[in-house]
Amino acid sequence: MLVQRSRLTVREYRQVLKALCNSPELFEVFREQLEVSHFGTLETYQLVYRVLLNFYAKHDELPTPELMWVEVESLLESMPEHFSTEELEDLEDFLNQDCDGHSIDAAMHKWASSKLRQLIEESVLHDMAAKATSELLPASLPDMLEGWEEKLTTIQSLGFTESSTQTYPPEWDRVAGLALRSTGLSFLDDFLAGGHCPGEVYGILAPYGTCKTTLAAMVCCNEARHAQAVRLETAGAGGYRVGLSVLVSYEAPNSPELQHRFLMYMGQLQRASLAAMDSTGIQSLSGDALNPLQYERQRFAQQISDGMFRTERDRVSEVVSVMNEHSLVLDMTGSDESFRGAGGGGLKEIASRLKAEISHRSRDSIHDYYIENIVIDYVGAMVKRQLAFAGDDSSDLRHRITEAPLMAANLLAKPFKCPVWLIHQLSGQANASFKPGARLHHTDSAESKSFAENLDFAFVIGNLNEKNQGQISCTKHRRAASKPARVIEVDGDFNTVFARDDLYIDPSRMTVVDRDIAQTIGYATPVTNAHQNEHENLNHNEEVVEWDHYHDNNGSEPGTE
Repeated sequence: MLVQRSRLTVREYRQVLKALCNSPELFEVFREQLEVSHFGTLETYQLVYRVLLNFYAKHDELPTPELMWVEVESLLESMPEHFSTEELEDLEDFLNQDCDGHSIDAAMHKWASSKLRQLIEESVLHDMAAKATSELLPASLPDMLEGWEEKLTTIQSLGFTESSTQTYPPEWDRVAGLALRSTGLSFLDDFLAGGHCPGEVYGILAPYGTCKTTLAAMVCCNEARHAQAVRLETAGAGGYRVGLSVLVSYEAPNSPELQHRFLMYMGQLQRASLAAMDSTGIQSLSGDALNPLQYERQRFAQQISDGMFRTERDRVSEVVSVMNEHSLVLDMTGSDESFRGAGGGGLKEIASRLKAEISHRSRDSIHDYYIENIVIDYVGAMVKRQLAFAGDDSSDLRHRITEAPLMAANLLAKPFKCPVWLIHQLSGQANASFKPGARLHHTDSAESKSFAENLDFAFVIGNLNEKNQGQISCTKHRRAASKPARVIEVDGDFNTVFARDDLYIDPSRMTVVDRDIAQTIGYATPVTNAHQNEHENLNHNEEVVEWDHYHDNNGSEPGTE
């Protein structure tokens, strides 16, 4: 139920103005937001506040009671007969009784701060009402609403602080540590010192057509599984927690590409089976548990032996059940018939859509809905679509890509208390480095070398060889130690990326090599200590030497593996 409040009374206006006249601290906090017009029809109070603003602008301090009289009388001389006798008497009484130079106490300071916020909010509401009834409508309603939202957010940050801000507040040592949880992908968890964390933002950079969307779909599925586990743990008579694993796609449409990718990875259905589905839907898939398909006999040999094998249809039904309950795909490609114009609002649009989704699902529900994690695939496409919708040219492209991680933290990761993964392309020059062992870095990001500046972790994937093998390295790590690069392999038939610890990158040939065979024939095996990392850093592109000497929060160099 919406709680209502009364507008400020004349007496409250007077007390607020008294506080402003006698408290430089309060005046300094509110002077940028509080305008003369906010005092409405009380013209004598407008005059007093105008004097405060003008005097402060010239002298950087408030006038004494004596100087206040001088300034007011000077203004009155410029507007003879403007005020009635009653108004002048009220003004004289205010200057004598209330503008006395006596400091206000903490209780008055807190009360006045609250009333001043209310006064400014009333002005915003009046502006909104005026715009709504005007014959001229705004060219962009979202922009107008965004402006009001920013102003109201600023207003809420103004006011009274009851105590000084402490570096170590009471009970600081009892606050829970990082709420790490596994991504479900061991090679990422290893770099992340155990897993991802609410409030952090991560970047995955890779060449065209490598495995960016594959990884995005995998993280989304794994987080949906985690949300399912949380729901089962919290189930009770009073409802349970329902997490949503979010994938925001600007390149791959939900239907059928992402739907198929989820089934390939989570349900372990081969790509060919899904591609062959016809108008009969999942009925065209295998449903005979006694006669598994050839790929199923190989992939599920143990389950078949134990009598636990589930057919394609059964696996699809399970995936659909979990993903419908615990995932949300925001299709920003223009393919979603319900949101043809989606995708032009960038990160703010994503935040608005998520708030609306949580609100819609929570309506008439006893369950607690929340955002489990967010994956955005990919940043370059998001920014380009945003610029196209706004009719802007590409001159702002680099800046917007650079600011995306910080905005993602402020608009998504922190408000929704979840990890955020940003997928992005490598530059054209980096894409041209076809050798799988080529040393890449987050400064090889497309459009902006500073893309990773505000990321907590940056992962870079190189080009793949003919066996779909390549390396992944963590080139920026805020809270974890440096780790050597790892070899990964992509299985496109099952939308899966997995680590190949039996392989390594031969730095001299920049190729993927079998570790055991290399040792047998006398090849040098890779060194995985800090000296190797330093050597690799020094051999990185000279144009990014400044990054090679940049130290992250944990004191380690971002350009290490």
